[in-house]
Amino acid sequence: MGDAKTWPISELQCEAKVLDCERRKIKLCNLNVTDKRETWYSVKFSDYHSIIRMIAWVLRFLSNCRKQLKNRKLKELSTSEIEKAKNTLIGSVQKEYFPEVNNIPHVNTFIDNEGLIRVKTRITERKDDPNFLSPILLTNNCILTQRLIEYYHKKNCHASLNP
Repeated sequence: MGDAKTWPISELQCEAKVLDCERRKIKLCNLNVTDKRETWYSVKFSDYHSIIRMIAWVLRFLSNCRKQLKNRKLKELSTSEIEKAKNTLIGSVQKEYFPEVNNIPHVNTFIDNEGLIRVKTRITERKDDPNFLSPILLTNNCILTQRLIEYYHKKNCHASLNP
């Protein structure tokens, strides 16, 4: 490079048009990527029971939109509507996290008559609640699973898992 004293002193002169053509066109694009997904029902409702009731009201609204005015339901939610909301929400979570039932590793699963993925347990001869004999499969990193556990924890007066 040589000595700095031998460098030219004059400044480089160029036209603004030529300079603008040579400049790189820069567009700024910010993209925030996170693994944490917030579901639409967990943004406004932090309680499992509230989430289920909101889903039930949405399902009733959709049902009422398809009916004539005189055949619409206007009273409080029925237990069958709440049960349908539970099954609909659990089914949508299962479709999101388990798109292929056959690809769930280390678990023997089947689809029940309501369309939910259940786990086959080794308990076959015991006469007990069908939900105990074949529980519904839920993922551990879903907000619905967390809310469901919190709900039953509070419902059972903060019962511990330890005897």
